[in-house]
Amino acid sequence: IIYANNYGVTGAINFLGKKHNLPTAFSGHNSHYFWPPKNASGNVIIVVGGHKDNHLKIFREVIEMDRTQHPYAMPHENNKPIYICRGIKQPLEKVWPTTKKFI
Repeated sequence: IIYANNYGVTGAINFLGKKHNLPTAFSGHNSHYFWPPKNASGNVIIVVGGHKDNHLKIFREVIEMDRTQHPYAMPHENNKPIYICRGIKQPLEKVWPTTKKFI
C-alpha cells in the first residue's frame, strides 16, 4: 500500500495513479482516517512525507527513495520524501489509530 500524510496527496495518488497501476493510497488525515487499509499486512509500505526517525519507530527499515517534485504542485507539497518502509513492528490494525490527524 501507499500511505501519505495528508488527504490531498492521497487523493492525487489514487486519482492519477490508476493509469500507472499504483496500489491504493491511504491516509489518517481528516475523513481518510475512516477508510483504513483492509487485508494489508503493512510489511512493505510506500510512505510519502514525514520524517525517517518517526517512521523508524514503526518499521525496522526505512529507505528514502526519492522526493516529490512537480511544477504544478503547491510549494509545500514539493520536496517531500518518498520512503520504502519494511518490517512493521506491530500489526497494522494497532498502528492505524496513531495516524489520526483531524485539522
